[in-house]
Amino acid sequence: MAAVDFNTVKYAIFGTNSPSKIYAGNVLVWDIDAGGMNPPQHISATFDPPGTYSVWIVWDAPSVDQGVTIEKYFLEYMKDDSTPEFLGYAPSNSFEFTLDQQFPSGTYWFGVRAITNLGTGPVGYSNALVKS
Repeated sequence: MAAVDFNTVKYAIFGTNSPSKIYAGNVLVWDIDAGGMNPPQHISATFDPPGTYSVWIVWDAPSVDQGVTIEKYFLEYMKDDSTPEFLGYAPSNSFEFTLDQQFPSGTYWFGVRAITNLGTGPVGYSNALVKS
């Protein structure tokens, strides 16, 4: 049986007003809301060098479904469990991001999500990074 690119099938059948999930009978075969992937893995954040305001974020690429292409990474952060704030974008072939920004005291988590040809995938967060 040949592999099926569900992104192609989705647009061929539904066009631009496509549903977020595709079923074969009552079996879910594609979940567009998840961007066809898992979140990036092994995300870590460190001050680089230690004690400064420069933050170095690294991650491993997420696993992706067949037919899904990562176009870029979307980076965000949360301070003390607040609403996530946008940091920037990294190219699809990059697995690190350096941020030179002054951070007030607090606890931070840095999130990375992949933007794919199907949409934005789920976020994965780093370890807690404490700025005193």
